[in-house]
Amino acid sequence: MSEKKPKREKGKVHKEIKNFEIRINKFGQLEKNMSNEALNQFLNKNIPEKTDKPAEEEKKEADNE
Repeated sequence: MSEKKPKREKGKVHKEIKNFEIRINKFGQLEKNMSNEALNQFLNKNIPEKTDKPAEEEKKEADNE
C-alpha cells in the first residue's frame, strides 16, 4: 500500500504578495499571476541588499574608521 504524504504547512507570507502564485506549465515555462516589475518592486522594498563581505567584516571596517 502507498503511504500518505504528510500535509505541508504553508509558510508565512507577506500580506502584499499573499495571492502570488507561480507554477511550471507542461512546456517547462514559468507562469505567475504577478508581473516581474511588481515582484521586483516588492523585493527591492522589503529585502536588504546583499553584500559580498560577511557582516562581521563590515562591522570591523566600520569600527576602524
